[in-house]
Amino acid sequence: MVTFNIDIKGITENGMIFFLLSGSSQLFFFFIAYFVSKISVKENKENLKLNKTDMLFFLPMASILIICGMSYISLNYKLDEFTYVLFAVGALLLMYSNIVVFLVHEDVLKTQYENTALKLQKQKSEIDTEYYSILQNQYENSNILIHDIKRHLLSIKELSNEKDFESINKYIDSLYEDYQIKYLKKYSDNKLINAIINRYVSACKDKEIDFYCDIRDIDFSCISNNDITSLLDNILENALEATQNADNKKIELTVKQTNTNYIVINIWNYCASAPNLKDGKLQTTKSNKFIHGYGIKSIERIAKQYNGNVSHNFDPENMKFTLAVVLKIK
Repeated sequence: MVTFNIDIKGITENGMIFFLLSGSSQLFFFFIAYFVSKISVKENKENLKLNKTDMLFFLPMASILIICGMSYISLNYKLDEFTYVLFAVGALLLMYSNIVVFLVHEDVLKTQYENTALKLQKQKSEIDTEYYSILQNQYENSNILIHDIKRHLLSIKELSNEKDFESINKYIDSLYEDYQIKYLKKYSDNKLINAIINRYVSACKDKEIDFYCDIRDIDFSCISNNDITSLLDNILENALEATQNADNKKIELTVKQTNTNYIVINIWNYCASAPNLKDGKLQTTKSNKFIHGYGIKSIERIAKQYNGNVSHNFDPENMKFTLAVVLKIK
């Protein structure tokens, strides 16, 4: 009103001006509210930096100027009824277009966050698979060393009889480097699963968590290595994070096969707090929902891929959380 010298009397006498200015004020309020919401989000401090998406704010400002210009023309010039209708329809379309553009923009941003998180999850699975492959090689090397240990001890004994201590040190160093000695306890006949379990056994030991594992002699050949890694890694990582601050620190994992067609993975652990649920579904407890929480989605995705399901239960009295994953393998 100030920009185009539109007074209150002009608004009350002309319904079109009232309609146009009401629309522009609503659009201006939308613009301010959206802008304030973006700069007030503590998690996304990068929003304060100028980027290409900030150019979207020119759209509502331009629309406000156009609608105010329509109001000025309507007040100062006599127009026919058809022109007023065009102004009204144009103003409505401008307001609708602004809302649609910003909603689509938010949806695109959310999709980008989700795609980025999924790519990171995929990269993590591939890296973990490679890591466990290295552990398997170390496991094989350790077994080979155990098999050949008598020969090595005899060689060391001969060097000792000759009192060639320098050669003894070099020999031992070469054994360590060649075989990359690392002890892995056997929990499963599947070497990848065995490596994963050993990794979390070590992590639980560091955090003073009592870890129990019972994996039966199961054929996991129907499940890809990437899916095995993603599934067990996410299940055990979530349990480890939930248990490390609990009063009772214990995790129990059992894997068994039922009816020859299904693999059932059961895990329970004590918690420091109740799990975060929304409409009965598990949610991440971390602040940034866009970046975190994909471990849970990955578990559900793999269960669905193998025509299975995921169920969970929480006992508030004992602060005990139970998760069950069923996979159909035949």
